[in-house]
Amino acid sequence: MKKPLYILFRHLAPLIEQAGESIFVSLLLIRQLAQKRGSSYMEPHHLIPMAKTEHFGVSLDREQNIFSLCSNCHNQIHYGTREDVRRIISLLFQKRQREIGSILGRDITLEEIYQIYHVL
Repeated sequence: MKKPLYILFRHLAPLIEQAGESIFVSLLLIRQLAQKRGSSYMEPHHLIPMAKTEHFGVSLDREQNIFSLCSNCHNQIHYGTREDVRRIISLLFQKRQREIGSILGRDITLEEIYQIYHVL
């Protein structure tokens, strides 16, 4: 039976508390722990990258803008072909278009998202 990822974080909690705010938990470490324990492993991805915060003038580190992706899909967004990126970004955007517009305070088009990812 697979153990959920939150169990892995629970085991890391004492280490995180000892390290204080300066802790950085590597996604690679978490992936390795998850694989050893047979847990599912997901990576967070901001549809509109945090680097665009100043451009939009609002916090992009919001639930509506964050997706949990498997490692393969996350890697395809960052390193995949133009077609791979467009396909995945399109699916994510369609799921949360309204919510993302609400945090931006305006509508945003798929073409604008493609432009952010340089896949227009």
